[in-house]
Amino acid sequence: MKSSILVLTLICALVLAACGPAESSPSTDTPAQPSDVTTPEPVDAQAANPVKTPTKTSTGDDRAAFERSFSNRVEYMVDYDIVNVENGKSTTSSLTQYIRARSESDYAFRMDMTTMGTETRIYSQQEKYASCSKTDGAWQCFGGEYTEETEDTKVQSSQQEAQELADDQTSTIIRDGTKQVAGVTAECFKVTETDSSHARYCLKDSVPLYIATYDEKGALFSELTAKKYSTRVSDSDFVQPAKTQDIAEMTKGYTLPDGFEMPEEYN
Repeated sequence: MKSSILVLTLICALVLAACGPAESSPSTDTPAQPSDVTTPEPVDAQAANPVKTPTKTSTGDDRAAFERSFSNRVEYMVDYDIVNVENGKSTTSSLTQYIRARSESDYAFRMDMTTMGTETRIYSQQEKYASCSKTDGAWQCFGGEYTEETEDTKVQSSQQEAQELADDQTSTIIRDGTKQVAGVTAECFKVTETDSSHARYCLKDSVPLYIATYDEKGALFSELTAKKYSTRVSDSDFVQPAKTQDIAEMTKGYTLPDGFEMPEEYN
């Protein structure tokens, strides 16, 4: 995911050089009623429902349970608060994902981010992508079609990342209790990779509601906590705010500044 955003940001920067959700209502102690969007419980309600002590069973059973926990959801929206930790310093941001994956030919993904006051949206539908940003109240979108060289830069949803972890047979997956998040009780799993780095995924209704990643020393690297989510999306969620300006056409004949080299994998 980070590499994809970096590529799109870098490309958009070169091009330029060349030329929210509804407010949540308080929940109660009663079970959440069926609806499109779930909202968080008050802080005291969460404190009354602490994380349960993990019960470790066989890795094979837990891996299968992990796969089942997210494999049936073909569309959702989830709104996250994010904490990133680097060199002992924390930064916060927000991120919203929309995904529709009814079939291989009907796939659409959108990711909204707000960082340092700048609103950005990433779109991916079938074989096309676009990065849109809002400046001075106006939207601009840059993008194009995926090629063999850029196929591996596709932005992934948190559900796709979880699927990749489940498919990696070198990782270890165990149940890791439950967590109160976004007004519901989510089932949690700990995924440990061969370098001892690990992640905690907590899911409900096949939607990842909490994701925490840790380095090989056990230090927190990033944390995504859902504020609310929906198990439905609409076609209008994937309509871009502005027409896409094709990057390939705009950069045709453009020469990089002296001393600047594009990373080999992006050439």
